Amino acid sequence: DERAPDDQVVLREQDHERRLPDRLLDAATELFMTNGYAKTTMDKIARAAGASTKTVYGRYRNKHEVVAAVIQRANARAVPALVEGADVTLDDMEPRAFLLKAGEGIATRFSSAEATTFARLVISEVPGNPELGELYRQGSGRFIGLLTKRFAHWHKTGQLRLRITPEGAAQVFVDLVGATPRTRALMGMPLTAAARKTHVANAVETFFNGCQARRK
Repeated sequence: DERAPDDQVVLREQDHERRLPDRLLDAATELFMTNGYAKTTMDKIARAAGASTKTVYGRYRNKHEVVAAVIQRANARAVPALVEGADVTLDDMEPRAFLLKAGEGIATRFSSAEATTFARLVISEVPGNPELGELYRQGSGRFIGLLTKRFAHWHKTGQLRLRITPEGAAQVFVDLVGATPRTRALMGMPLTAAARKTHVANAVETFFNGCQARRK
């Protein structure tokens, strides 16, 4: 078929165009992580993505919109990884084993270079762009919801009686396992894998001691 080579070129061009949104956000993410927000420009994003500056402005009016898109995509990718073990049947894991597994997932995510970059971006830019803070908060929303559902189930069945509301327990748990890893990562001193494991074990023990209802 004499047209086959031309058809292949068309397919490659179509694939190149289809991947453009991800290429732009991949480039922006890498630049934000490497150079920071201030030194990342729309022109640099375009060059890194192999696109024109006009193409970037055709999708995003300014750099703030790029940051918002980067955070939204990161949330969409990170949450499924965090809830992979949380979205199983409610009776598949006993509370302590589940919380240890979920806690390690949270601590690992909060320690990652990508999550640290986004946290720094939001902290520095949210005073002038409050919507970035809301986008960042939404990242944990689904996971908090799943934890709330699980805590409510455990409380109802007597597997884990709570002294506080299920939603409150979910938020406290995320704070306990995630605050130190996030803070250490923001300071440029991330916890090692072994230290994260120890931290999560201590956090889970603290959670049980503080949030579990006292036996009569």
